[in-house]
Amino acid sequence: MPKELGGLAESSWSPRVHARWELARPTRLWSDHPMGDAGIRYDAAVMVADPPSAPPRVRRVLVANRGEIAVRVIRACREVGIEAIAVYGEGEENALHVRTADDAYRIEGSGAAVLPYLDVDAIVDIARRAGADAIHPGYGFLAENAAFAEACATAGLVFVGPSPAAIRAMGDKVEARSVAAAAGVPVVPGSEGPVGSVEEARTWAEHHGDPYPIAVKAAGGGGGRGFRVARDPAALVEAFTGSAGEARRSFANPVVYLERYLERPRHVEVQLFADAHGPVVGRRERASSEHRPPPKQGAEKHPTALGPPVGGGPGGARGPTTWRFR
Repeated sequence: MPKELGGLAESSWSPRVHARWELARPTRLWSDHPMGDAGIRYDAAVMVADPPSAPPRVRRVLVANRGEIAVRVIRACREVGIEAIAVYGEGEENALHVRTADDAYRIEGSGAAVLPYLDVDAIVDIARRAGADAIHPGYGFLAENAAFAEACATAGLVFVGPSPAAIRAMGDKVEARSVAAAAGVPVVPGSEGPVGSVEEARTWAEHHGDPYPIAVKAAGGGGGRGFRVARDPAALVEAFTGSAGEARRSFANPVVYLERYLERPRHVEVQLFADAHGPVVGRRERASSEHRPPPKQGAEKHPTALGPPVGGGPGGARGPTTWRFR
C-alpha cells in the first residue's frame, strides 16, 4: 500500500508506465477558510497504474514555444522518457530550446506580421510530419487559443492543456467576467464586452461618470501583455492602440476590454489542477501582487494579508516567497 505523506500518496512509479492519480475521501469545504467555498480538501490521493506492459500514451511531444518555458518542458519530457520536438523561427537555429530537443523543425511560411509561434496551421503540420502524439503550448502564444486546441484534436493530436470549451470560458477574460458575474461573483467594474475602437472606449467612459484611471486589457493571453493604463481622456488613445497592438503581436488576438484600474490591489490566486479523468485539486492560495509594473515578477506562496493558513491541504503551511522572471 502506498504511504501517505502530507495529503498525497508516495508510490513507486516508472515514467514509462501510464499512470494517474485518483483522489480519495473528499472532505467538507472549509467553513472558516479565507477563500470561502473556493477550496475542497482531499485527504489522500492514490496512484492507479496500468499494467507494466501497457505502453505510454504519448511518445513524442512537440513543444510549440521557445526560450525558458520550452527548455523546461523539453527537460520534463526527457525525465519521463518522452521525446521532445522543438520548433523555431528564422535565425533561431542555435537557440537553447532547439539544441536541447531530440528533434527540431523550422516554422516556414509565416508572414512578417505574424510570429511563427502563432501560425496554427504550420505548427500542426509540423507535428503530424514529425510523428508527434501531442503538442505542449507552454504559456503565452497559443496556450489559451481555443481554435488551436481544436485544430490539434482535429489532427488527432493531444493538446496538453484545457479543453477548447474551458479555454473559451476562462482563457478569454471577457467571457470569464461573464461567467463569474453569472455565478454571482463580484467583478471589477468595466465594459460588458469587447471594446472595438477608441471612440467606443470614449463613449463608455463618458457614460460611466469619472472612471479614470482606466485599464485597457487584452481579452486573451496573460502575463501582463496587452495591459495599458489611461489616467485621463487624453491618454486613452495611446493606451488603446498600445494594448490592442501588443495583444495582436503576442496572441494573434487584438480584442481588448476596459476595467476600472485599481491602484493598489490585493491579487490573490488559488491554483486548480484537473485531468481528463475528472478529479480537480485546489492547492494553496498565493499572492501575486508584486508587479513592476506588469508583467508579474513574483508570487508569494501564502498571502500574509489573509492571516494564518488553514490546515495542511490547500491553503496549507506557509512557505517562502517564490520569484519568477519573464
